[in-house]
Amino acid sequence: MIEFFEQGDREKQLGFPVMSLFDRSVCNVPASQVWFYENVGRQLFEGLARHIPRGEAYLKQMNEINIPEWSALRDKP
Repeated sequence: MIEFFEQGDREKQLGFPVMSLFDRSVCNVPASQVWFYENVGRQLFEGLARHIPRGEAYLKQMNEINIPEWSALRDKP
């Protein structure tokens, strides 16, 4: 997220429109992390789990720890 926010800061300095994911003043970091895990990470770790022994542990970690913890932060008022 730091890299994304730095890119957004630079885009603002240059007068470019900034996507919300890159705008530190509006981005919901927990929501963006949940989206990433559900739409990118899951497919990646499912593929790893099919091909390397340790991949299943990574998939389990993501499904049982990472997504629930980020979801809890996302859903806080």
